[in-house]
Amino acid sequence: MYHIRLCQRFLEEHEIGTNPNLEDTDDDGMADGYEVDEGLNPLSSDLFTIADVVTALKVLAGMNVNPAGTAADADKNGKVEMNDVIFVLQKIAGLR
Repeated sequence: MYHIRLCQRFLEEHEIGTNPNLEDTDDDGMADGYEVDEGLNPLSSDLFTIADVVTALKVLAGMNVNPAGTAADADKNGKVEMNDVIFVLQKIAGLR
């Protein structure tokens, strides 16, 4: 029975495109199975990190921030602006 389940798992991984040798193909900190179960893309780490959320909240608080190293600059123009903040917060709230 174990071998049958293992074969099924490899077939599922192949269909989805994830790497059966890695628990987290896109290296975003979430297991592929969890991402599939939650309707997320296990091949793309397009999620925002806590650093992105903190950056967004700093912008809301009126603080000057440097977006280097975060995805909070959603439109990739080199600045974290209010439209970026709204986008980040909508993404983490599941509204986008």
